[in-house]
Amino acid sequence: MNTPTTTGNESAAEVSTKRRQPPSQADIDRLHKILHDSGTKCAVLSIVPKYADEFIPRTHEALPTTLTELYREDALQLDQNTLATLCKTVFDTIEITPEQVCRFLFDSILYPMV
Repeated sequence: MNTPTTTGNESAAEVSTKRRQPPSQADIDRLHKILHDSGTKCAVLSIVPKYADEFIPRTHEALPTTLTELYREDALQLDQNTLATLCKTVFDTIEITPEQVCRFLFDSILYPMV
């Protein structure tokens, strides 16, 4: 990962205030793989398309649309107002029945994701 370059003569405060480059896509992918391979289900991976399928409940057909199914890559390019409008439109279309709530609670208690 990207770390600031030091000459060895700077204090920790000077090093920590240096401008850091954002992580590259390779850095992000490497972090996702490390989290995935850790043996623990990391909730962050539930929104990463490559790993999201592992977080879909066993009784998927009895539950409402999962958030991962609502993912739209093109939304990353939208301006804030357009994105907010899209989010409201999507949110207004989400329906959850009492039966789906019961199914989710039943599965969460009896078959929690480990």
